[in-house]
Amino acid sequence: MTNRASRRSCRLILLGGVLTALVATAVAHEGDHETAQYFRERMAGIELDVDSPATTDTLVTLVGIAADAQTQFGIPLLPPGTLVDRAEWHDDVLELDLTLGKIPQEGPIAHPWRISEIDAETISRAMISPFLCDPRCAGVRIAVREAGEAGYVSLAAYLYTKPVDPEEPSDPIDVHGIPNNFGESALASGPTANATRQPTGALSGVTVYIAAGHGWTAGASSWFLQRPVLLGMCEDYGNIDQLNYFAAYLFNAGATVVPLRPLGWQPIEIVLDQDDPGVTYTGSWSNSGNPKYYENGVTNSGVAYRFANTAASQSATARYAPTITTAGFYPVYTFVITSSNRVPQRYRISHTGGISEVLVDHREVGNGWVWLGNYYFSAGSSHYVEISNQSPISGVVIADAIRFGGGTGTVSRPGPGSTSGYPRDEEGQRYWAHGELGQTAVGFSSTIWDGAGDDLSDNVGAGARLAAEMNVVPAGGVQVDRWKRVYLEFHTNAFNQTSRGQLCLITDLGATTNQNAFALTLSNEIDNDMLILSSQFEHAWVDRASATLTGSYGAIATVNNGNEFDATLVELAFHDNAQDAELLRDPRVRDAMGRSCVHGIIRFLNTLPGSAVPLAFAPHTPRSPRVIDQGGGNVLVSWTAPLADGARGDAATGYVIYQSTDGYGFGDPIVLGNVTSHTLTGVPTGQTRYLRIAATNAGGESMPTEVLAVRRPTSGTADILIVNGFDRLRRQTNPVQTFTQPPAYSGDSIERQIWLRSNAFNYVVQHAEALAANGHGFASCSNEAIIDLVVTLTNFNVVVWILGNESSADQTLSAGEQAALNTYLAGGRGLFISGAEIAFDLIGQSAGVTFATTKLKIGYGADNANTSNVTPTAGGIFNGLAAFSFDEASGAPYRVPTPDVLTLQSGAVAALNYVGGAGGIAAVQQVGPSFNTVTFGFPFEAIGSSASRAAVMQRIIPFLRSAAASLPFDQNNDGDVDFADAQLAFFCLRGPGTTYPPGNFCRTKCDQDGDADVDMHDIRVLQQVFTGPLVP
Repeated sequence: MTNRASRRSCRLILLGGVLTALVATAVAHEGDHETAQYFRERMAGIELDVDSPATTDTLVTLVGIAADAQTQFGIPLLPPGTLVDRAEWHDDVLELDLTLGKIPQEGPIAHPWRISEIDAETISRAMISPFLCDPRCAGVRIAVREAGEAGYVSLAAYLYTKPVDPEEPSDPIDVHGIPNNFGESALASGPTANATRQPTGALSGVTVYIAAGHGWTAGASSWFLQRPVLLGMCEDYGNIDQLNYFAAYLFNAGATVVPLRPLGWQPIEIVLDQDDPGVTYTGSWSNSGNPKYYENGVTNSGVAYRFANTAASQSATARYAPTITTAGFYPVYTFVITSSNRVPQRYRISHTGGISEVLVDHREVGNGWVWLGNYYFSAGSSHYVEISNQSPISGVVIADAIRFGGGTGTVSRPGPGSTSGYPRDEEGQRYWAHGELGQTAVGFSSTIWDGAGDDLSDNVGAGARLAAEMNVVPAGGVQVDRWKRVYLEFHTNAFNQTSRGQLCLITDLGATTNQNAFALTLSNEIDNDMLILSSQFEHAWVDRASATLTGSYGAIATVNNGNEFDATLVELAFHDNAQDAELLRDPRVRDAMGRSCVHGIIRFLNTLPGSAVPLAFAPHTPRSPRVIDQGGGNVLVSWTAPLADGARGDAATGYVIYQSTDGYGFGDPIVLGNVTSHTLTGVPTGQTRYLRIAATNAGGESMPTEVLAVRRPTSGTADILIVNGFDRLRRQTNPVQTFTQPPAYSGDSIERQIWLRSNAFNYVVQHAEALAANGHGFASCSNEAIIDLVVTLTNFNVVVWILGNESSADQTLSAGEQAALNTYLAGGRGLFISGAEIAFDLIGQSAGVTFATTKLKIGYGADNANTSNVTPTAGGIFNGLAAFSFDEASGAPYRVPTPDVLTLQSGAVAALNYVGGAGGIAAVQQVGPSFNTVTFGFPFEAIGSSASRAAVMQRIIPFLRSAAASLPFDQNNDGDVDFADAQLAFFCLRGPGTTYPPGNFCRTKCDQDGDADVDMHDIRVLQQVFTGPLVP
């Protein structure tokens, strides 16, 4: 029960405490438990309506209570004396502006007032709690300021990161830059991807049938989309994109996933039947005469499929080795006919990351394609799927068919007289059933896909009917172990262009046994989770007054599913509303929706009789990942624990490091306990190793971090650091699909939420490959590791900074990052930075004019060069190289919609020019007083040719290494050592008793004899180099 509960029910709950306005299952959302309990005791019995005249007085009371409460750091939850400046309701969201009281400058964390993420959630929940019983209430948006400041910032500006050495002078860091970085890492800090092993999680032993409504459909004369192209999207496509996010989260929670429209966005297909070339056997196998089987028609041996008896130790295998023509990510499926003598069947998938094992219990599911996950395969025939007869359970394993990829539609219908011409996943689910069970399988009833009506009508219940065909009803009937299977179908809504929010459906055509509870639980979970994340979205999430809607919905009716499993249909938002459509087009929102739906299923199944599903949610992605070469064959992999709350998941209790040789296929897992670092030993020189980290707990496994890369040089330690600052994953960078047929749709375009083509978080690969091709060693980290001060730039001689399509909404370079780079460049080093929005953001949006013009020596010419072709200039470091391109047609991994046109500041040189379009400068190089920089107005990783990338990097690194060393004690890098520099030197002078850590300002600039302190020996050097101000 959420805030939609009746006023009477809600009042009863409030008697037990205002923060339990949600049911007990939502307690994990309340922030810190002890602090929340403190609020419950102080505020018991209070409830208010939205727009109540007592709103402000109540909030003043709550703020006072917060000042008495303490954070986990032992300081006030809100500073004493905090004032309520404004409390207004807008669209049922409470907008609360606060002026913070006097902030203590010292405390247990040796830092001005800071709060943790859980403290921020506690504050938020406390402020809104009196209003949660009003069904209109949709949350709170808190803004704060310090006394004397004009503008407000979010609480994220005061989130605790890492204490700064109080004796370390540094450039001031603008905390107003922190919220965007926090928001990005909180929503999308890595790719959405199924684990490359089968996790054990809350949904282990559960089969989830997942459907996506609509899709291309055959009409009387042509194929058509069931929903209009509207506001940059089409529901038919949005549903299948959503399905992919959902499937990944299900897999990582341990579920067996059965998609009723294909996954993976892969139009190439290779299907191997049991008697096809490429399939080999070891051990003893027998032929089956079952009238149901898969038959692709390649080899008509007359054998339905093969089976082998199980054994405790493996004695028989069937290996399916496809010939892959194009390297890439492929969904892998298995087709097995069910029976009572089946077992949990073991599949080994060989891919570029190694071998992954997946178990599918064919006593529970079969008779169609069961998804085994998405994996990266190189071109050729070196990879395979292997079926093993190893099992502790007596029975048989089945070798029938294995599918790689989804393919293009093959069903031709009488009206159009043709196939759709589109990939199978873009067609309605009726055609997945028809094509796979009707055209290429034997023994299945056509009623699964063909009913009494037309294709549009048949498509409504096709997913449910296919799921019922694939599901195995327990011996005791459909009510036995209902927690082991469930069905969810995705849609979006439309009504009057003003309605917003989501709801789940209940049918009056025959609801499944627990459909009401399922719909209510899932709807409430989605709203609860999305409201927690709402402030990080482009528009606030709207929690509708009603959680469910009843009507005649065949997709979830027992007339189609036989009541074999509980089912509901979720309408995630209104695609005819401009704000909801923008949320639906945001891949971060799609990702959050997928995760939330998994949470809702776990919460629902946990309540069913006999359920073995624990109330446990897989953790969020680890933060601030980094990998550093420590020398001697040792490489340190580190990360920060993920955020934990009701929306993101439970706290991590363990971690797993995945390894890769190509940065795409991952495996070779290193399973760890609850630690935040691990040292790899015996790492050879000259070998690039890619890594990513996932968090684990009883709920399953998180999405992985962005990809890291490390390569040890032949001598010494890696002194090049690759920093990935490309976190942007928003609708503005979505891939765009333009239809060419049928004529009614020709020229129409929609945005797709395909994360692999928006931000795959693996663009370190292109940089690592180019550096490796030139014999360089390197380490890497996320930009959050720089912001959080867990990686020090001054430990490296060259920094390669990736910004991709990062822009103003996510900050290309925050004030803190600019400060870190200022300190780094002052030491006589080199920086290569590339991205499509650097000048636009830093100069055009005034986010870092001084840094851009004085350190990068760039100006802002235009936001869009309107071309992706560039050529070297005669006077630049790339002179003599061939021209190249950075568009998708040339091999770019994503679309670069608006590459910056740069201009020159004094002392800079144009290195690349655009060809065509607006023309102008594409890259700038400069030799500074003690540092060199190279800046691209487009992403380096988007250069389509690997040879071109290697040739470009070959010119960049020597240029950066040629930077002149800075003068000792030249603190402000102005080319002299004057009284200002001396003042800072004497600030650092503490004598032999005070040593400074590596990367500390005093050690970097003032320790001249290498003993880690600043003493009179160092001051004598100051006397020798002192020049006074140099007058031109």
